[in-house]
Amino acid sequence: METLKPFKGDEDEAQDPQTFLRTFNCIMRLAGVTNEGDKIEALQDYIVPRSEAQQWYDGLSSSQLVSWTELNKAFNQRWEPLPRAEKTLEKYQEELIALKLEEDEVGETKEWNRTKAWTHVIWAREVLQLAKAAGVESNVGLVRIVHKGLPKIIRKLMTQKLTTFENLTTAVKNVDIEDMQREKEDADEWKKEELERENWILQQQKTSLADLTSRLQRLTVQPSPNNTRAPTQPMSNPSPWYAIQQTQSATNAQVPLTDAQKETVRRNTNALLHHPADTMGWRAYHMQVTQWGTTHGNNTRISENTPFPLKPGTATICSRECYRCGTHGHTSRDCPVTPDDPIRLDRCETAWRALCGRTLGSYNRITAADIRLVDTGEQGKEEGSL
Repeated sequence: METLKPFKGDEDEAQDPQTFLRTFNCIMRLAGVTNEGDKIEALQDYIVPRSEAQQWYDGLSSSQLVSWTELNKAFNQRWEPLPRAEKTLEKYQEELIALKLEEDEVGETKEWNRTKAWTHVIWAREVLQLAKAAGVESNVGLVRIVHKGLPKIIRKLMTQKLTTFENLTTAVKNVDIEDMQREKEDADEWKKEELERENWILQQQKTSLADLTSRLQRLTVQPSPNNTRAPTQPMSNPSPWYAIQQTQSATNAQVPLTDAQKETVRRNTNALLHHPADTMGWRAYHMQVTQWGTTHGNNTRISENTPFPLKPGTATICSRECYRCGTHGHTSRDCPVTPDDPIRLDRCETAWRALCGRTLGSYNRITAADIRLVDTGEQGKEEGSL
C-alpha cells in the first residue's frame, strides 16, 4: 500500500495539499474504506498533531465531519489550489525559434526517453510539438525562419517545398543518414584543409618576419668621419622612429555561394562532355585539358565559372565519388591512391568535383554507374584503368 507523509499544512510545508488529499483518498479506496465518516475519522491519523492542519481539523463543523464532499470543499478553501502557470502562445513561439540543431550534432545520436535516437529526428519531433502548442503549424513565415536555422548540411539535402511544420519536420526526419554523414565528412575535411592552409600561411609569415628581423639585427651604424660635434639645432621636423609591424594577411575564407552561383555550378556540370576510357575518349580529354589551360591558365583557382574536364572512365560527378581518384566505395579522406599514382586525379579536377559535390550534393548517385578501384596485382596499371 502506498505510504503518505503526515500533513502539517503550514507555509514551510513542502508537501502539496491537493496531492496529499488525493493520495489519502486513494489509500482509503485501496483499503476498502467506503464509509465517509470512517474516512474522515481516519484523515486525522494522517495529520501532524499541534499543527495548522490539526487546528483546521478541530474546527470542522458537524456536517463537514460526516460528508466527504463538504470536507473536501473546506480543505480547498483553507488550502486553495494554486493555478498552473500556463505558457502563452508567444512563449511557445519563442521556444520554437530558439530550438536549434547545431552543426556538430548532425549525424549523432543521443538518449531520449531511454531510447537512442538521431539528433535531427529528436529535433523534428520537439519542433512539431512546439508548433502545435503555439498554434502555428501552418505559419509559412515561421517555417522559413526555423528552416533557415537548420545546419547547412541538412538544408542542402532537403529539396521539398516546405509550407507547414508537418512538411518541414517530415523532411528532416527523412533525410538519408548516409548522405548526411558523407556531407559532414566532406565539411569536416574542408575545415581541416582550411585550418592546415591557415597554419601554413601563419608559419610562412613567422618565417618571413624572423628572416627580416635577423637581417635588421646584422645591420650596424657606421660612425661619421668627422668627429667634430656640430652645434645642436632645434629640429622642426624630428625624424620618425620606425618599427616592424606584423600584419595578418587576409585568408581566402570560403564564402557561401549565392543562388545564382549554385545555378552556374549546376549548369556547368554538363558543360564539358565526360568521355569514355577509349582511344578517342582519351584524345578528346587531352584536348579539353589543353583548351582549359589556354582559356583559364594553369594556375587559375577553380570556381563555378571554370568547370574542369573529367578524366575518362571515372565516376559521374555528384555521385558520392571520391574527389581524389574519381571512384566509389570510399571518401576522399580515406582514398588509398597515393599522390604519385597515375590514377590520382588532377588537382583541378579534384577541386571541381569537390565544389560540385558540396554545392549540389550526390544527386547522381542513383543513376550513376558504380566505379570501383581494382587491385591489378602484378599486371600493372594502364593509363585510365581503375
